Amino acid sequence: MREGRRSAAARTLLSIVIIVAVAAATVLAASLAAVASVAAQKPQTGAEFDKATAGMNRHAIAEYVFRTYDCQACHVATAKGEAGFTPRGNEARQGFVGCVRLLTAVNASLGTDAKLLTADEQRKQQNFKEFGCTFCHKPTPGKMGFTEIGKRLGALHLGCIQVSQEVSKAGAGK
Repeated sequence: MREGRRSAAARTLLSIVIIVAVAAATVLAASLAAVASVAAQKPQTGAEFDKATAGMNRHAIAEYVFRTYDCQACHVATAKGEAGFTPRGNEARQGFVGCVRLLTAVNASLGTDAKLLTADEQRKQQNFKEFGCTFCHKPTPGKMGFTEIGKRLGALHLGCIQVSQEVSKAGAGK
């Protein structure tokens, strides 16, 4: 009889241990997912960007921008300090008109009803978003404005080309 009680108690204890272990694993997984989610979030406001880059020097901010805002999806930093291209970047740049012309074209089509845009204008607006221009640039009637983050990077003289040059200095992004 005693052996039966011990076996039942052992099974009950084992069941409790398994339940606690599963619960702990679930809590741990949820915590790790929350941390990963926060880390994956890209600062959207100047204040969020300032908080994320607090204490960083110009080079570290360039590295942060390059990695956080997915520049490395299309670009690689070259030993010459230029923006090289990944296979995806090479594909995306086919037919690309250049940054200044793209920004000018997007600005020129402001206020035009989307239904009235030509296929070329629609493609340029899509490229403007897809290429990450909206991270820093904010089309504004009569000029090319900047987002809060764009203003901060501009004050540091960290445009797209300069970010690539800074990242290239350490050989990162290759």
